[in-house]
Amino acid sequence: MIRTSEYVRKGHPDRLCDIMSDAIVDAYLEQDPESRIAVDVFGCHNIITVGGEVTSSAKIDIPRIIKRVYKEIGYKNIIGTNVNIAQQSPEISNLANKGAGDSGIMIGYATRETPEMIPLETALAKRIADTLDKIECLLPDGKVQVTLNGDYIKKLVIAFQTKKGTENDSINLIKQKIRELVHSNLNQDTEWILIPFNIGGFDADSGLTGRKNVLWYGPRIPIGGGAFAGKDATKVDRSGAYFARWLAIDHLKKSSNCKEAIVSIAFVIGQEKPIMLKLNNSEYLGKLKNITVKNIIEKLDLKKPIFEETSLKGHFGTNTFNWDK
Repeated sequence: MIRTSEYVRKGHPDRLCDIMSDAIVDAYLEQDPESRIAVDVFGCHNIITVGGEVTSSAKIDIPRIIKRVYKEIGYKNIIGTNVNIAQQSPEISNLANKGAGDSGIMIGYATRETPEMIPLETALAKRIADTLDKIECLLPDGKVQVTLNGDYIKKLVIAFQTKKGTENDSINLIKQKIRELVHSNLNQDTEWILIPFNIGGFDADSGLTGRKNVLWYGPRIPIGGGAFAGKDATKVDRSGAYFARWLAIDHLKKSSNCKEAIVSIAFVIGQEKPIMLKLNNSEYLGKLKNITVKNIIEKLDLKKPIFEETSLKGHFGTNTFNWDK
């Protein structure tokens, strides 16, 4: 079966906006674990705009956070910031006090196909992108696309940012590192397409929080209704998706004859319990009568400032977070 997946590097404009959004979430939670946060970041040609709704006792320096993340990812140029943060709507706040902070459908998935329990094409694209992030001579932006035929890589597309004049040396180094990393999935028919570029990040393209949801499981698996980044755990787009992943992994561990698990969960704003919970298209809700948004947040310990790390490492397939073990 031929299938394709992509993954972007940390310095890709969209992923960078996710990381910045979650750095802001963490800053609020560090001072006030009860903070309600919904923050988006838009970056374009050296101007970063931050907007959203927050209710918190915390006092944070958002421009400083944005510039810190930008520098740590590897960009050197100076950026400007615009901030437009408002108080969370009292109507939304009142409903979130009762249950879910939003309505929506979330998807969780796990497979025995890889140690990361994500699809092979996605795991390979993620491994390669993570390896590119560790090659010091490369600049931060880039994208990886993997097309598989069975377990073998049919086409490998790597667009990478590098300094002018170093393109050929970078290509040779990338090929060396990738062959070492995924040699068992390469063969003599693998087609390599390496695309160097010099201008990247917000100098080349705009970025926006939440535009890369397809990265986490790849396009083979349905995408839920909302992005994770920039939201505290009362937003079930995030906590519901994490819990669905936990359920999928838990099912695989308990069912030795099951190769994959897909969980669908739906919430209504203001209601404590999910209105739908399915495992592999079978009704599952009756087995988890005590599941509420509050219980999910407590079970997965989602009031701690851990979310910048989720956007840096990837939400799934890292064996780092409570829902991913």
